[in-house]
This record gives sequence, C-alpha cells and structure tokens, in this order.
Amino acid sequence: MYLFTRHRRPEPSQLAAATGWFTEAIHQVREATGKDASGWSTVLSPSAGTCIGAVWVEHLEELEQMFDKLRVSHEYQELVARSAGLFNGPLDDSVVHIIHGDRARTKPEYVLMHRALPANGKMREAISIGVDAAQMHERITGVPVAFGTGMSGPFGECHWIAAFNTIGDLEQAETALNTSAEWPELIDRMGPLFAETSVASATSTIARRMA
Repeated sequence: MYLFTRHRRPEPSQLAAATGWFTEAIHQVREATGKDASGWSTVLSPSAGTCIGAVWVEHLEELEQMFDKLRVSHEYQELVARSAGLFNGPLDDSVVHIIHGDRARTKPEYVLMHRALPANGKMREAISIGVDAAQMHERITGVPVAFGTGMSGPFGECHWIAAFNTIGDLEQAETALNTSAEWPELIDRMGPLFAETSVASATSTIARRMA
C-alpha cells in the first residue's frame, strides 16, 4: 500500500480562489482517473492553508496510470492552466510506503500527520520503534494509525497518519496520550533514533478535509 500526496501553498491574497480551484481539481481527478482522490487543507499548523491532494494505491503502477490519464485529459489540462497566479512555489509530491496499518477511516474529517527522519545508522531501529508507536497509539486512543517510510523526499523519513471523524475526537486522543504513563516513555526512547539537526526531523501537521 502506498500514499501519494501533492502539496501546493496558496498565494495569501488568493486564498479563497485557490482553495476553490483546488476543490474543483480534486473532483476532476476523480472523474478523469476513477481514483478516490481526497483534498485537504492544513490547519492549526505550520504553512497553514496548504492544499494537499491524496490518493491511496496498492501498487505504484496505479499512480503511473493515473498521471497518464490526467496528461491526456483536456478538461484537467484546462483546469491546470487556470491555476496561474493562485499558488506559490513548485508542486511538492511525495510517496509513502505503508508498512503498518491502512486507511484508518473511509471519510475522516481530520488527519494528524507526524514526520521524523531517522538518524544515520539508526534506520532499522527507527522503523521498528515507529511501528511500536503506531500500535501503542492505537491501543491507548482506539484510533488506527498508518505508518510508513518515504520513497521520495528525505531518505528514510518515517510517517505516521491518524484519522479522526471530528476535531473533538482528535483532542480526546491527544488527551489520552498525554495522560498515559507509557506514551512519554516510548517517545523518550525514540529520541536518540531520530536526527536532531534536520528541519523535518520532528514535524506534526493537522489537515482538514476539503473534498
């Protein structure tokens, strides 16, 4: 199982137009490819308002076929042309190979994503304890967590994705973790296994569904 994501950061002065365009683009991707693409916007997080398109696939060949279809879709290409001036910077794509778990919920309203980069020489241990952390999170909160490693971007980066029906469910899960005696102990054990100097070594992001 793989999770493909594409990030685009709206031009601040064009936020409403950019998010409207992005929602339309997600629907067009679904229509052109038949894939269950979803659209998200980061909230209460760094780079707030960033638009994220996401697709889950069993095999990388499905992504190849999806982009081949979009490349020849006249409607999609016209839509892309209309995005000029709405976003800042280049497209930012990533693929995560899921090692543990799956899509936690069919149509979650929120997702909480954590990223951490293993220290040099610690990848095997980092991945092992990463799975342990996902399983402990599930046991303490009752919320399934998908865990995987990045195939692109920072080499070996670990990703955790938890999905919630409401912002209240997210808050309840965080409270359960923060009041658990075993969770902080596990986090402390994880510390030496991950890089200290990388900006991406410990990043948490909340995103809300747009489409």
